[in-house]
Amino acid sequence: MPLVHRLATEQTATSPTIKPFPMILNLQNIGFGFTPKKPLFKNLCFGLEPGKIYALMGANGAGKTTLFNLITGFHRPASGSIHFQQQPITGLAPYKINRMGIGRTFQDLRLISKLTVKENILPAMPDNPTDHWINALLPEVTFKKQIQQLERNAQKIIGDYFLQDVQHAMADEISFGQQKLLNLACCVANQAQLLLLDEPVAGISPHYRELCPTLSSFNRMTGFGLNRRRSIFWR
Repeated sequence: MPLVHRLATEQTATSPTIKPFPMILNLQNIGFGFTPKKPLFKNLCFGLEPGKIYALMGANGAGKTTLFNLITGFHRPASGSIHFQQQPITGLAPYKINRMGIGRTFQDLRLISKLTVKENILPAMPDNPTDHWINALLPEVTFKKQIQQLERNAQKIIGDYFLQDVQHAMADEISFGQQKLLNLACCVANQAQLLLLDEPVAGISPHYRELCPTLSSFNRMTGFGLNRRRSIFWR
């Protein structure tokens, strides 16, 4: 079974009983397995505090990505409950969980290959007035101010993740390391309060790991400009 480790204090966050609040995320008695005879998790309990950075450690096949999938709704636990900010999210669809404030990356990146770098970031942003299909039919000038603000926000994120030179390139035309940075940029653009990062540094050069606002905190095991409401959970 994987181990949850809080980087800031070098203390494990696993416990047979975890108070559900004020934890930003709370898992109680989670059971799950791909086959009935071999449960992957049995009575798994832990909680994540707001504004902290945690690492999920374990051997290959221990269930680290599966745990992320359970939290984000891609798998449904056989037993137990998951709460995010005091709200039950067990069994909710992934898009609903994301709208509640949980964002994640994937090992296979899941970028939109035939959109540019910038065009991948913009849809990840919340409160986009053109998300609804009815609004998308209206003239662009209807939401000009909102769209201009989204463009400015996207441009800042592009700069933070060193993607200025490729912002107009298609996502499948840039290097794997740049795709990993774009994957992180989209996750940050989502403005989630809890970020689940699946192997975020794989394929990214040490130079960018030190400079990137999300990754540099992992190397130092502190910081990232976290506020009291945002937490990071990574493996």
